[in-house]
Amino acid sequence: EIRLLDIMMCRVGESYVPRLLDEDLDRIQTLFWNEGYFAVKAEKEVAFDLAARQADVVLNIDSGDKVLMRDLRFSGNVETRDKVLRM
Repeated sequence: EIRLLDIMMCRVGESYVPRLLDEDLDRIQTLFWNEGYFAVKAEKEVAFDLAARQADVVLNIDSGDKVLMRDLRFSGNVETRDKVLRM
């Protein structure tokens, strides 16, 4: 099991870099896609406190439903029986 903070480049207490946060969102989406969650939505909310020179970042992640494979078909196969390919 991978924790989201383990794959993120943004860290509390470090400079806010919008590009890094966007890359973190891409990594999070890829992580979910690789687990079968193709409808994942990862969005950010950023609130700035310029007087304190700080940004509060909230990541909203909705994984959606996991997609399961219903069927697997092979085409163009003339050398090997389907039974062997499905092993």
